[in-house]
Amino acid sequence: MSENRIFAKVVDGVVTQVACAGSFEWIEANPDRYGDVSLWHDAHFETEGKKYAGIGDRYDAELDEFVSPATEVAE
Repeated sequence: MSENRIFAKVVDGVVTQVACAGSFEWIEANPDRYGDVSLWHDAHFETEGKKYAGIGDRYDAELDEFVSPATEVAE
């Protein structure tokens, strides 16, 4: 049995959905569930310093990483 992977749907640079699937081929084979496969990116990083995608994160395609939105600090 293969390991499940995490995938993120990115629309206009922002993560709108996160899904767990056995492979990218599974996403491609299920367009009724996942829609436009070109919007999905592998978000299962096994690289130190990279984070898993979260809804609302921005995807930096050049660095191939997900960045959390900046939050304001209450005074």
